[in-house]
Amino acid sequence: MTRIALDPLVADLDAESAALRAAGPLAEVELPGGVHCYAVTHHAEARQLLTDSRVVKDINVWNAWQRGEIPMDWPLIGLVNPGRSMLTVDGADHRRLRTLVAQALTVKRVERLRSGIEALTNASLDRLAALPEGQPVDLKAEFAYPLPMNVISELMGVDPAETHKVGSLLGTKLVANEHVAYVKLTKDPMFAHQLSPRAFMLTTFALTGFANFSSIGIQIGGIGGIAPDRRHDLAKLGSRALFGGFLVTLINAAIAGILI
Repeated sequence: MTRIALDPLVADLDAESAALRAAGPLAEVELPGGVHCYAVTHHAEARQLLTDSRVVKDINVWNAWQRGEIPMDWPLIGLVNPGRSMLTVDGADHRRLRTLVAQALTVKRVERLRSGIEALTNASLDRLAALPEGQPVDLKAEFAYPLPMNVISELMGVDPAETHKVGSLLGTKLVANEHVAYVKLTKDPMFAHQLSPRAFMLTTFALTGFANFSSIGIQIGGIGGIAPDRRHDLAKLGSRALFGGFLVTLINAAIAGILI
């Protein structure tokens, strides 16, 4: 089996994706830092693995981790070791934490959201269907990434007709930073003067905050320089800080939506 070295900067996504598909359902890959693992590239095999009780999420069963081959300053440490949560534990711990979440996400509450989410999904699919026949489409960029942001926008109180624009700005803020998102909001012809006063106000609240993927690196590099011996703690907490910071800005916008 040929090992595929993944480019952390993803300079050529199409070529990398083609190589992974050609390698079959189970591709041996090399992550930054020379870390070796496997990528499951086919849906059927991925589903089979995810439903197999022998597959666990606990990082402590990873042989490379047990052998001490993964340093705490590894660039991807925040993704593989984000701390214990419902998403990273198994067995009794997972059931206990999942029970707490389930109390908020009851069937009745989720059903109230169904029609709105279905409408947003259909609107996204209609936009894709309206594209010229034969035109290549990046389903991640045009569908998978915007849809959850659109749902979040509607939960914030944005009018359904404007959720796709606000959701796009939220995605820009998360992937790039709030400065880029604000420039798009005020200067880009697609957004500038195209949103209602209410949507513009809610978006302004939601974009206020330094929570984006690059902020993890800045946190590790900046604060880690002050306390080098705690850099591994910063790396471990990076994804939590990102999620918490992003969630706070959304809550701010939702509260503003109630008051205005």
